[in-house]
Amino acid sequence: MKKIALSAAAVCFLFGFMACGQKDSPAGTEQPQYNQAIETVHNSRDSLDWSGTYSGIISDINSKPVKVELTLNDNGSYELHINEDDDYTGNFTWNEAGSVITLIGDRIPRYYKVGEGFLIQLDSEKDEIMSYLSDNRKLVKI
Repeated sequence: MKKIALSAAAVCFLFGFMACGQKDSPAGTEQPQYNQAIETVHNSRDSLDWSGTYSGIISDINSKPVKVELTLNDNGSYELHINEDDDYTGNFTWNEAGSVITLIGDRIPRYYKVGEGFLIQLDSEKDEIMSYLSDNRKLVKI
């Protein structure tokens, strides 16, 4: 009999303890959820120190290696030097995700994915080039 009484007391204690943390709210109202995580946006445009000069050698199957130097300015302008012969200037825009820039004002649009201290040249569909030459598409911040 003592075991049953102790078991019943333990169950009542547990239910009472669990009920202490809950508060009833009037019908149709909800309690605010204070423990919900605050969503923050982290992207290259807002989180990285992307302005500056990037340099590297870019090559593809149909051409010889090309020395590229690209300077991105805080005001949205750029300077592009190719093989020290061709110079281009213009503005660039960010995609909605804040991870890819598009150079405007060049003969063809050029797309670059922005990373911490580097840029990766993308194809015309804004995708990374997946081939044995994919390592030859990276510009490093100098």
